[in-house]
Amino acid sequence: MLTYSNAELQRVVDDIRLAVNSLTPLSVASLADCAAVYAEATDAANERLRRCGHLLAKGLRAEAIQFCEQEPNLLEVVSLLDFPELPQWNALLAAQGLVLAPPLLFDVAEQLNRAYAEDQQLSHLFRQHRLLAMGRAPLASRITVLRRIRAADPDNAIWQDDLQLLEQARLQELMTDIRQCERTRNLEKLLVLREEIRGGGWLQPPSAAIVRAAEQLVAKLSQQSAREHLERLLAPLDEAYSAFDVDAARALRSQWDVAAGVAQLSPDDPLAQHAAPAWEWLARQEESRNNQDQYERAISELAAALDTDTPRLELERLYHAAMRYGEGLPVTLEQRLRTRLEEFDLRGRRRSRLLLAGVLGVVLLIGSATGYFILRQAHLREVREITATLAQLIDNEQYREAERVLAEVAARDARLSAAATVQAEVARMNQLQADEAERLHNFKNALARAREAGVDQPDRTALEQARTWARDETEKAEVAMFEAAIATASRKSQATRDNEFSEQLQSLKTRVTALEAMDVAAAEAETKLLTQDIKAAHAALGVSSLLMRQLDPLQARVEAKQDQLQQRSAELAELATIVKHVGDAQRFANALLAYGNKFPLTQRGKEFQQTALESELWLGIAPWTTWASREPLKSGAVLSPTLARQILDEGRKLNEEHGAYPLAKLFLDHQPYLEAYAARVEDDGRSLDDRAKALFRDPLMTDLYRLKTSRGKCYYLRALPSRYDEALPEQSVGFDYVESFALSTSKARVPRKEIAELELAPQVDLALLATKQLDALNDANWDRTFAGLASLVQSHPDI
Repeated sequence: MLTYSNAELQRVVDDIRLAVNSLTPLSVASLADCAAVYAEATDAANERLRRCGHLLAKGLRAEAIQFCEQEPNLLEVVSLLDFPELPQWNALLAAQGLVLAPPLLFDVAEQLNRAYAEDQQLSHLFRQHRLLAMGRAPLASRITVLRRIRAADPDNAIWQDDLQLLEQARLQELMTDIRQCERTRNLEKLLVLREEIRGGGWLQPPSAAIVRAAEQLVAKLSQQSAREHLERLLAPLDEAYSAFDVDAARALRSQWDVAAGVAQLSPDDPLAQHAAPAWEWLARQEESRNNQDQYERAISELAAALDTDTPRLELERLYHAAMRYGEGLPVTLEQRLRTRLEEFDLRGRRRSRLLLAGVLGVVLLIGSATGYFILRQAHLREVREITATLAQLIDNEQYREAERVLAEVAARDARLSAAATVQAEVARMNQLQADEAERLHNFKNALARAREAGVDQPDRTALEQARTWARDETEKAEVAMFEAAIATASRKSQATRDNEFSEQLQSLKTRVTALEAMDVAAAEAETKLLTQDIKAAHAALGVSSLLMRQLDPLQARVEAKQDQLQQRSAELAELATIVKHVGDAQRFANALLAYGNKFPLTQRGKEFQQTALESELWLGIAPWTTWASREPLKSGAVLSPTLARQILDEGRKLNEEHGAYPLAKLFLDHQPYLEAYAARVEDDGRSLDDRAKALFRDPLMTDLYRLKTSRGKCYYLRALPSRYDEALPEQSVGFDYVESFALSTSKARVPRKEIAELELAPQVDLALLATKQLDALNDANWDRTFAGLASLVQSHPDI
């Protein structure tokens, strides 16, 4: 098989296009050279396309793309061979009696284009799938990606098998996750689990027990959460009710309605009874505000109508709409309305007088126009009748009768024949007659050219033109008779070609059948010969497509035999490599894995893959045993942050390299505790207890006073107000209070009698207690100390 580079092929195509478009024809020898190169390039491209099509039919998309991208790139070659002047080039070769190149297999090229698009989409999903698997991601995430892969690549059955295994494992996890959510009352996670259970895409949907457990627990936790939310809303609702704050109450009501619906709150529930007076008050306030808004809108509409020329009925409607609220009209607006209504009354009286005078004038004009109108209508009626008669005759192609009617009308009254509508019909008749004459001429000319070309090499263009111009049954019959003669000649020629091809096809079938009984060397030689012969058979011209399609299964069987022979040779080479590395565990495992990756569908390849995966157990025994023998892991002793980080890093590295070894589970069990110990020192080397001590030594925690007023306001002061004890109740006391975490201050004054409390801030006492606990902190009591600090903060009053 000759292979041309893209540059060489481009030069040949340029020569061909120049030959087609040149005014001076090339010699037959030059045309033959170009035709030979183009035909060889087309044969090579088609052969590669058939191989790609065979790989795609087997589902081997990646292999087909890899074969396509071998130099020269197959799709680029097809693009070069499919130049715009190809039909003209084939016509030129046929005229010179030269052999045409076989047509390109564009259907396979289109399959390759689609394969490229699918591969680009799947490559991203494959990368995600591998990362999730290596990172031991949750099964839900891995299932989501695998479902997308299966949807994008539905013809590959392996994705369904993998998805079924993951889903089975996930279904076993779901009930455990639901029970965990029930123990921790984690509604947010439970809702995510429910959506996963409800979601489509399950090959085997979750059982009714899992669905029921999830739904019941969601309802239970949702009601509990909603009731707790209602309880939190009571305090702000009471405040809004007491302060007559309608906007705040309305905002709270929207939250209350949602939560009450979820909690299924009954009217006699204590929460509902507690909130009922506030809601009744809010309903009354909203009704009053709504009526006031509607009244103001009605007044505005009436005022706007008075600013324009609005009809009296519309003004009266707007007036009644405003009065139904019982508020009356503003004095100015009522005066404007009364003035406008009086203007309507005055305008009506003037219009009545003018109407009477106009009626008398019209009566005098009617008499003089009546006579002329009658004559004019009679003339127009006669013109319409003549026009309709001519139109009907012309539509029926009765041109002579139409000319006779037109002559009679002209003799009787020339004005009638000269009317515009009559002349328009005359012009239409003349144009139709001219069109018919031109059509008949075109029909006869096209049919004559078709007959001149003969039936063996018919002029299809002329015949199609004759069929288009044929109108009556006689003309159509002439075309049909000539087409029948062409069809008879074509059938005879086709039968001769098909008989010759059938004999060749039977010979190829016999040879393909004999392949299975040959030894390896003979089969390799015969497959090469068969490939060439089938390729030559594909290039046959004029053979029925039904016979030509019978070559495809023969070609597929030959290619399959070639693949089988190549795979056998490759397997023997890989087996030799495996034997070569016996004694070296790592290289032996790599060789097994390489064999399994190259031949994943064979039984031996599957077994070698499994053996290679188990090699992690051989390589991980020593390092995992050393790690697990560390004294702190055996005795459970308290760890320093430095030692915990060292053990944690060693375990992570071993988990990445030998995660399949059983002792990896020991690391995963200890990992949260090791991370907790290691986290006691930050990445910059600073201990967490230093940060806690700094927090409780902050000025906002150790040096602050709190001033409360009887009005509910609260201030934090760095120092007591000056002369506070000397101030009289009716005097005001000035002070500087802290307004930000940056300790910036502002001034304020409060009457002495309104100061309800002035003492050390509650966090000062908290800081003293916390500092004592932190001073006694060490690695042994770390957890107890911080648990005590958390309890201290939660239980301290006013914090």
